[in-house]
Amino acid sequence: MAGISAIKWTGNSGQRGLRHVSGAQNSHYPAFACPAVLRYCHQLMMKLFRLEEDSAQVRFPPPFVYLGFLLTGLLLDRLSGRIPDFIPVSPTIMAAGGIALLSGIFVMFAGTSRFRQLGNNLEPWKHSNQIVSSGIYRYTRNPMYLGMALAYLGLALWLRSSWAIILLPVTILVIRTQVIAREERYLAKKFGDEYLAYKADVRRWF
Repeated sequence: MAGISAIKWTGNSGQRGLRHVSGAQNSHYPAFACPAVLRYCHQLMMKLFRLEEDSAQVRFPPPFVYLGFLLTGLLLDRLSGRIPDFIPVSPTIMAAGGIALLSGIFVMFAGTSRFRQLGNNLEPWKHSNQIVSSGIYRYTRNPMYLGMALAYLGLALWLRSSWAIILLPVTILVIRTQVIAREERYLAKKFGDEYLAYKADVRRWF
């Protein structure tokens, strides 16, 4: 049959062994095994997350860190049978979660919209055009990461995920060391005194 390989037993010249026989000259492989498809996927990933030399050298989208730890927390809740479970079923908890979630969305939107208004790149693997110190950036140097943390907290409370709450400090630590620290070094090197003055005036988080 075309596209199917087989193994044929041979016994020519007194020698017996296995010989691979192709069912057709041009076998049809699954799409995921095709080198051309793999090359295309690789090129697409390189295009989407192409690391520029003039950048903070962050190689991954920071929202994936928050999402990954949140989903890990939810999975651990299920695997552990919700042990520990220190988030009570309470209207107050639900309200606090809602406030945190909405606040996080607002802070993220304020940060991203200000970047776009000034033509600055949102992606940390691309170059920065300028120091953004207006709008919400007068109060926090990292409104997008702060907003993500608040949204994470709100969802964790809404879903009553104790493990997600436990993992939140770890999430923030990863963002602090693997994203923010690299951005700070890059901005200090590129913009010098302008960034250092801004850094001295405005806190990293709030």
